[in-house]
Amino acid sequence: MPQPLIIDRPVFIVGCGRSGTTLLFDWLAQHPGLAATRGYPDGEDHEGWITHGQCVMAGIGSPGSDRFGSGINGFNACLHMDKSAATPDVRAAMHRYYLQEVLKGRSDKRVLNKCPHNANKLRYLLGLFPDARIIHIIRDCEPVVASWMAIMKAVPSLVVYLPENEPHPCLWLMQAPASESQRRVLASHPRFYPGGGETLWVEYWVKTNVGVEVQMDGHLDQLLSLRYEDLIAAPQFVLDEIVRFCGLPPHRFATGGVDRQTAHKHGRQFSQALRDAIAQEANPVRSRFGYVPAADGVPPCTPPARLFRPTAEVLAAHGPPQWHPSSHYILGILECAEAHSVGRAWRLDCHAELPLGDELALLRSRFLDLELSLDEALTFFQRVVEAVGTFPPDWECYILHEATRKFPDRTDLETRLRVVKGQLQALARPNPLLQ
Repeated sequence: MPQPLIIDRPVFIVGCGRSGTTLLFDWLAQHPGLAATRGYPDGEDHEGWITHGQCVMAGIGSPGSDRFGSGINGFNACLHMDKSAATPDVRAAMHRYYLQEVLKGRSDKRVLNKCPHNANKLRYLLGLFPDARIIHIIRDCEPVVASWMAIMKAVPSLVVYLPENEPHPCLWLMQAPASESQRRVLASHPRFYPGGGETLWVEYWVKTNVGVEVQMDGHLDQLLSLRYEDLIAAPQFVLDEIVRFCGLPPHRFATGGVDRQTAHKHGRQFSQALRDAIAQEANPVRSRFGYVPAADGVPPCTPPARLFRPTAEVLAAHGPPQWHPSSHYILGILECAEAHSVGRAWRLDCHAELPLGDELALLRSRFLDLELSLDEALTFFQRVVEAVGTFPPDWECYILHEATRKFPDRTDLETRLRVVKGQLQALARPNPLLQ
């Protein structure tokens, strides 16, 4: 007898790597109706997919983590998978895993996961979770290509391989050759980067973004595609559309601290061959998503069926959000962090609106009095999130600040701290305790 399906309408974020999947994931994770996966690295949870979903996936680990090791988190190969891979046993294992390890047995939340390596495995995904909601985020080709080239420069121990003649490819990862003669051989091969294959990034972008809708044929009511550039231009408006699509209650998101020019900061130093590849291979697809006009003499391209495109007027009207929360947040968090570094105490708001039980309320009191060690504060963080589904940004900023002081080499903590500081700057209003 088939195992019952116990995970209701999970939400999956897919797309090319370097397209804003992490930003969208972090913002959506604020919704109290969603429980985000937290598996290594960065919530993509490669190990959960590989161990419980029997997924053939290759991914880069987090360079700032002590778990980085060889840099490859998963397999060398990252293969297209379809519904045949979602066997009853695999499906039951994934449902159990999400119920026990992500939802912690709660029935009032839905799973949220982002994993670009699943963008070529959507039929497999629907085989596991037939009622899943798929969020496809697209970023323009040039910044994605440039960002990937920058990432590969930052991890010189790895090379990328993109299979040829594969309708739904994903990036394979391998260790870079050790010797100079081996690297010279690689430099002449058009399917490797670094090597001779800089244009493979364009092929990856085209096939990934076209392939999403192809794989979702017959299930387009479960797909919502959106552009990264629209998301950062009008965050709350686009997030509102995602929330409606997912059937979740409305929520006001903290979306500060984003450089709204980031979509255009890459791609200034491409070779002519790479520019030609973008013009020839990517521009027809770019025109479908509204990045460039259709070429002269070519009929206008039909946009993807499930692409959400706010109008220019909407983007202008729903720019940086002006929402302020009902509770007090720290004023001038950067100044406060600097003051703390020279010995002045933090002033943390009590956030009495959080419905914590007696035991957690006692821990809250000790936390506000700065009596908890870093390890105890991290435990407090986890238990509060499990209890109420959220954690105040000012509290998180304090914990992250202490963690970066203790672990100065953890760049992942520094990155998260910048995000949280940005949220506080967007949400902050004067706190009379700090005046």
